[in-house]
Amino acid sequence: MKLWWPHTEGLVALLSAYHRSRDPRLLESFRELFDYSFSHFSDPESGEWFGYLNRHGTVTHHFKGGPYKGWIDQGKLSP
Repeated sequence: MKLWWPHTEGLVALLSAYHRSRDPRLLESFRELFDYSFSHFSDPESGEWFGYLNRHGTVTHHFKGGPYKGWIDQGKLSP
């Protein structure tokens, strides 16, 4: 199971680490995670992100909110 939260936190961490170090490997890792996250979690039709994918990257739950994901997380998910 792949969850939205670790992906968003990973994006923030990688970009922050790149900002401090300027290590191009960190920027490449950020780009790879960004591309994967926005192509699999993002819902281009209705907006927002789906919360859960299976190990193959297919959406498993079509709801987008819940007790652990709310309005405060929107800034992390916005492109």
